[in-house]
Amino acid sequence: MYLVSDGFLRAVKSNTRKYYWTGTIVTRGGMTYEFGSKEIVKGSGYISRQC
Repeated sequence: MYLVSDGFLRAVKSNTRKYYWTGTIVTRGGMTYEFGSKEIVKGSGYISRQC
């Protein structure tokens, strides 16, 4: 095992990806609602597939 600094360990554990949510909801009546990251409650979404 190699000795590493606390700063390195914190960097490894930190979030490295940045992402945002956007989308459009269209109702049966034809109304369109745009939404983005501001309308999403933090922690309520997740990514199940990625590339």
